[in-house]
Amino acid sequence: MYAVDINNILGPDLKGGSLKDLISNTTDLQPHHNTKEGHSQMQISHGTSMNRYPDEYLFVKNYVDSKWNTTFGDLKLLSFGSSTGEEAISLATLYFNDTKYQHVSIYGVDIDENTLDSARSKVNKLGSQSQRNVTFFHGEKTHLSVHGKYDVIFASSVLCFYNGRKPLGQVLAHFPFSQYKKSLESLDAVLKDGGLLAIVNMNYNFEETELVERYLPVAKCTENSFVPRIDRDTNEWVEITGQSMDCVWVKMR
Repeated sequence: MYAVDINNILGPDLKGGSLKDLISNTTDLQPHHNTKEGHSQMQISHGTSMNRYPDEYLFVKNYVDSKWNTTFGDLKLLSFGSSTGEEAISLATLYFNDTKYQHVSIYGVDIDENTLDSARSKVNKLGSQSQRNVTFFHGEKTHLSVHGKYDVIFASSVLCFYNGRKPLGQVLAHFPFSQYKKSLESLDAVLKDGGLLAIVNMNYNFEETELVERYLPVAKCTENSFVPRIDRDTNEWVEITGQSMDCVWVKMR
C-alpha cells in the first residue's frame, strides 16, 4: 500500500483531522523530500499484491451479505492508500463480483500519479461490471469526502512506518502516536455510522485511542500481520507475527 501524506484531503464539512502527517509504508524507504505544498513527505515503495489480506476481505464480504443482503443501494468501499490497485481489484473480482453487487462502488485513493495510472490500466482490462464498480482518484487533487461517507474503509499497511525492524526511536520520530491518532480520526470522519474499519498492520494499538469507545472489534486476522506494535508503556517492540489480532471494527456511533 502507498502512503498518504497530504493536506486538505477532507472536505470542509468533514474535518476529522488532516492527513498531511500520515506516514506509512510496506517495504523500502527513501529520503524525505518536500511536496509542492511544502509538506514533508516520505517516499516509499508501492509494493502490494492481489488478495493480500483474504481473512479481512472475506469477513467484510460476509458482513456485508448479512447486513445488506437485499438492499445494497449505494454501498461504498474505500481502499485507502490504494497503490497500483490490487486491493480494489481483488475486492471487485474475487469478493464483490456477483451481479447482486452491481450497485457496490469501490474507490481507491493514492497521491502518486504513476501508480494511479497503473491501477486504472488494470481496471480497464477487467469485465464491464468491474470496470463500472472501481474508481481511483488522486488524494492531493480531490477531497477524500468527494464521494460522501463510506460503508467500509480498508487501511492495511498504511498506518505504520516499517522497513523491517527499525530502531524504535526512528519510528517514534517519523510516525509518533499523535499522528497515528490524527490519521484514524481522518478516516473516522468519512466512515458512516455502522460502517467497518478494516486494518491489518499498524505501529500502534487501536485500543489506545479515544476512538475505540465508539468502535466494536468484530474480526481477527492472522495472515500477513508482520508489522510489530509499540508498547507505549514500556517503549518496546511487541512481536505479533502469527498472532490473531483484531483487524475489523464496526463504528457504533
